Amino acid sequence: MSRAAAAAVLLAGAFAAGCASTTTCRTFRDPPAPGPAKESVQVTFLGVGGVLVRWAGASVMTGPFYSNPTVAELALSEIHSDRERVDALLHEDVADARAILVGHSHYDHAMDVPFVALRKATKATVLGNDALVKLLAPIASALPAGLASLERRDACADPAYVVSDSRFRVWAIRSEHSPQIGKRLLGDIVNVPKVTLWRGEPLQPLAALPSRVGEWPAGTTLAFVIDLLEAGTDEVAFRIYYQDSPTRQPVGYPPPCLPGRPVDLAILCVGGATELPHFPGDIVRTLHPGFVLGIHWEDFFEPRPLPLPGAKDVREKIKLLPGVSRSGFLRAVRRALPPGARAAFPCPEAATTFSRTGSAWSIAASDARWSAPK
Repeated sequence: MSRAAAAAVLLAGAFAAGCASTTTCRTFRDPPAPGPAKESVQVTFLGVGGVLVRWAGASVMTGPFYSNPTVAELALSEIHSDRERVDALLHEDVADARAILVGHSHYDHAMDVPFVALRKATKATVLGNDALVKLLAPIASALPAGLASLERRDACADPAYVVSDSRFRVWAIRSEHSPQIGKRLLGDIVNVPKVTLWRGEPLQPLAALPSRVGEWPAGTTLAFVIDLLEAGTDEVAFRIYYQDSPTRQPVGYPPPCLPGRPVDLAILCVGGATELPHFPGDIVRTLHPGFVLGIHWEDFFEPRPLPLPGAKDVREKIKLLPGVSRSGFLRAVRRALPPGARAAFPCPEAATTFSRTGSAWSIAASDARWSAPK
């Protein structure tokens, strides 16, 4: 797609975004959420596709993104990681992170990863697809804990990737990227076919980091099964399914061959699902998770305002992506959930602690951010 055509599509999306709804979030909480108790799991939504999972003294995170260039900047100028925004908005201490998982290499998942890995999560190995390895080749030697692709690993034939100095292991599952734009989103505005932007990957490792939105192609999209292990064994204590793009059934679903327990927590991508009418019900019915977390719902074409120095307990209005409905997502998930399961559509910085009795996991019944048990 030419730059002019990409600009036209982006501007059409921006027009649709003008009709998007907003939600009010409490950010910069004072005091911040405490860390998890021993043998509890804490999951914090960092915003967009970013999630931080803490377990047994270590954590893994998924591609954080805070730079949020505007549609005009995407269409007309270079884009780079905005370090001031990352510093201001990522105020979780991620020094205990041992891996950063990136499911595909679009700018909203990969562009801020180098700065985070170099300055904040310096013990975290960056893990993604072949495209990510080529895109980040210019800084690979500087990454303290390295860079690796999980794309070639077969979840049924190869062992899981074991995250060093932690009780995490990761299975990568080949998935797909949903069309960002189509008739269901823009049919009443612009009659366009389904459009999946910025596909493919570089043929060779890059000599310099990308500076245009189209220079961050997705590559092969991956979903992840993240296993939290019991001490000293391969037994799975808690299992998370994570995706950073919605998919059609059964693409990207965990294969039946995976050993261990069923999925406890499904982290599902809400944005980009407009052209997939059976999502999220199809994947929830397949996974039967005890908990579902909807992420990547914010309009990341609009930079979040930077807080004033020392600001605490900020009430922040955040615009939803075009086509995203909080109530619609939760309603569709709830219809598909098994009995007793719960769902949430969290604000950035929202942290949930999962505690267990025996092999059963639960969250506080009074946590109003989560739906009541089905």
